[in-house]
Amino acid sequence: MKRLLQTIVLGTIASFSAAPLVASTAWVEGGVYLNARSGPGTHFFVEMALSPCSAINIIGYQNGWSMIAHAGHTYWVSSRYVQNSPCGYHGHGHGHGHGHGHGHGHGHGHGHGHGHGHAY
Repeated sequence: MKRLLQTIVLGTIASFSAAPLVASTAWVEGGVYLNARSGPGTHFFVEMALSPCSAINIIGYQNGWSMIAHAGHTYWVSSRYVQNSPCGYHGHGHGHGHGHGHGHGHGHGHGHGHGHGHAY
């Protein structure tokens, strides 16, 4: 029985040794300085801020937060402000409709929001 228990425990430990994670590239949303935190939540310390449109490497997710690898460290950022394509990429059509007709109003409003500071 003891040997069986050791086998089960060792087998369980071996199954938790994860294969190397493959990072997926994403980008910080345009107009947003995104806080990179020490943990997945707003109560964690802000370690640094990432500039708008910065490329980031996502290595994990937890409850609406993305774990990123950056400059040899790991941080957490709100997934709400992360996008799957670089800024200025029009393949998905996002933002095209805003430019025609009220481009100036939208541009000024977006610029004003940009000046308010950091996101999460």
